[in-house]
Amino acid sequence: MSGKVTMQDVESSEMLKSLQVRLKSLADAAESESSTTKLWLTYMHVIDIMRDFIRSERTGDWRLHLSTMQENVAIHAGVRPESIHEVATYLPAEDDEVA
Repeated sequence: MSGKVTMQDVESSEMLKSLQVRLKSLADAAESESSTTKLWLTYMHVIDIMRDFIRSERTGDWRLHLSTMQENVAIHAGVRPESIHEVATYLPAEDDEVA
């Protein structure tokens, strides 16, 4: 082994997975205690979706693009319920093959 660690090694690390689970449980606990915390965590989630969408556009990653559009459906449903139909017709069905 050359001592180099790849991004794939880091992403598949058990330590990282356990840290993600622990952070998620802490965030859930904090969210249930404070409405301000819930607001900020929701805001951070929306920013993550926007960041992934921009990355999908810049890299031409169609699967990531579709994934972020699906996540946007829930956000748009609260703001503009009529937009659900627009996005639903845009996204492929679950059993459709995505190239």
